[in-house]
Amino acid sequence: MFIKDVSVVEMVKMKVHIRYIGHSTFLLHLNSEKEKISIMTDPWFDKGTFYLKRIVPPAVDLEKIQKCDFLLVSHSHRDHLDHVTLKYARKKWDPTIIGPPSVVSKAKKYGISKTVTAHPGASLNMDNFTVNVVRAVHPVWGGKDAVGYVIVLDGCTIYFSGDTLYVDEVVKDVNNFKIHVAILPIGSVKFLFRKAVMDIYDAIKFALDIQPKIVIPMHYNVLKGTEANPEEMKKPLAEKGIELRILNPGDTTIIECTS
Repeated sequence: MFIKDVSVVEMVKMKVHIRYIGHSTFLLHLNSEKEKISIMTDPWFDKGTFYLKRIVPPAVDLEKIQKCDFLLVSHSHRDHLDHVTLKYARKKWDPTIIGPPSVVSKAKKYGISKTVTAHPGASLNMDNFTVNVVRAVHPVWGGKDAVGYVIVLDGCTIYFSGDTLYVDEVVKDVNNFKIHVAILPIGSVKFLFRKAVMDIYDAIKFALDIQPKIVIPMHYNVLKGTEANPEEMKKPLAEKGIELRILNPGDTTIIECTS
């Protein structure tokens, strides 16, 4: 349930501030009755490479992020976990990194010892919140162990898909949860003429299948080859009662949840 009437604001147990930094990088501040926690998803702060060419810089300088308790990483590709972030995280944040085996291995190479290995089907109990690991299908080199996450804290459920295709098995995993907010990629890329990530039409279909309250698009217009117009999602989602929140890099939205 989402609280919009200030007269019942006392019912709100938790607020999530979601700031979009760009591509698949979000900074989540979870403010509950129990805890204040910061989580960053799929951090990418370097300039990229020839094959992963960044066309828009991060909306926030890495040095201005003072606190990050957890890095929640879907897979080990450089545009989802780069060496600049890893070096800075080890020096300044001392975070716990949650990710599949390739992510954990990469983190340890940079001297980060606080890691949690994520396998599909696992339910990871962290500091007063739970990370449920779901499947993702990202059929390219380096993406074989990609995963998605369902974060649950005091009645608020956020699905972060990472890089995935629309696949029935992934939909099935996510439908085990009542999703408040779904963060979905819409800017597909192709390798060997095959899609490796959902495009905007896949994301619409996925959202209609899992029926979240809110959809936030990601993975578009930052990496070369991922151009998309999220406005195309608004009408088909609205017809099914799903709110679309489009965040430009640097924008923050607040989600208010009750159990």
